[in-house]
Amino acid sequence: MRELATWPFFMIKRTCPECGKRFYIKPSVVKRGQGVFCSKLCGGMAYSKKFSGDKSPNFKGAIIDRVCPICGEIFHVYASGIKRGQGKFCSISCRSKEKIKENNPNWKGGNYSKQSAIRTSLRNKQWIKDVFNRDKFTCQGCGQIGNELHAHHLKHFSDIFKELEAKYPLLDLVDMAKGYESFWDISNGRTLCKLCHKKVHKNDKKISRDGLGIASGPR
Repeated sequence: MRELATWPFFMIKRTCPECGKRFYIKPSVVKRGQGVFCSKLCGGMAYSKKFSGDKSPNFKGAIIDRVCPICGEIFHVYASGIKRGQGKFCSISCRSKEKIKENNPNWKGGNYSKQSAIRTSLRNKQWIKDVFNRDKFTCQGCGQIGNELHAHHLKHFSDIFKELEAKYPLLDLVDMAKGYESFWDISNGRTLCKLCHKKVHKNDKKISRDGLGIASGPR
């Protein structure tokens, strides 16, 4: 019975830096650099505080919106991917099309910079807000409210741009886009979550743009 009273004297007394609880630890454990916390729970909580967010070794950087130079669609990429020279195209298909153009001696360049200028304009940002507000920030495909939402074009943004280019071939397209109502008609927009938006474009050749159970009008 004597051992129960004397065993702590052969141990090292410590105070948990996370919860403040006092505990005893074997000297051999301390020599291995362990025994800092009283439990795995406290150790995990301390680790999460120290290595959360951008402090984490697995942190990939902020998520950045980019415009695909081939199809003109907006997509998301990690900042770390951009640093590695990645994230230029929205898909493998568009990347393949770019390689074909680079190897074609008759390729004269695209309209990426013009479409990008329109997409990043204040007028386009306002159009996105108007679509979200009309749909009450609710995905028209699955009913998700908030979180990551996209303003989907029922008629392709790139198709509208081609119409503008055909109509005003000699004028500044970026400037003309400001007054081209087809870009800013909110009836051409639908609020979709990331997953539903991806499904629509993936099945674009198989179904209409009002498919996947997406309502033809605002919810």
